[in-house]
Amino acid sequence: RGRSAGPCRVTTASGSRSCRLEIVGSAAKDEDGDLSYEIRLKERANQLADTKIHFTGFIPNDKLQDYYIASDFSVLPTNLMEGNSLFLMESLTMGLPVIATRIGGIPEVVSEGRDGILIDKNDLERDLIIKMLQVIEDQQYWVQKEPEIQRAARKRFNYQRVASQFCQVVKEV
Repeated sequence: RGRSAGPCRVTTASGSRSCRLEIVGSAAKDEDGDLSYEIRLKERANQLADTKIHFTGFIPNDKLQDYYIASDFSVLPTNLMEGNSLFLMESLTMGLPVIATRIGGIPEVVSEGRDGILIDKNDLERDLIIKMLQVIEDQQYWVQKEPEIQRAARKRFNYQRVASQFCQVVKEV
């Protein structure tokens, strides 16, 4: 978002751009302390682009907003059956477009083309690369959509609306 993102250069059809990939969080918080996947991911990142990919480790909730503000988009590539991802809802309420796997409840949160891009889990790595480059290439489009994404998400994902829907479901049961 208008900041120098570091030494990474991405070449797209419209030219070369600076970028930096921030991987926020730690698998240890979500995987009962098992860091094996995170360690393999860091090793792979170091092989590819050691100075262009940064792993933040655990970030307290009160500091996450800083990362959302500094981001151009958010990514949730997963093979796991996700329910209603808080990460995706937070990203959208900050106006960030998202790239996420078309699995579980994710398509109920992300509207293809309107506030993000859905990718299939069958060829996740290839599709993720293609779609990330596409969002970088189409940065002006997504920057213009930011207020619309933010407005729609804040309307959909507010506590009053969720509580009302929950009460309705309870009444129906």
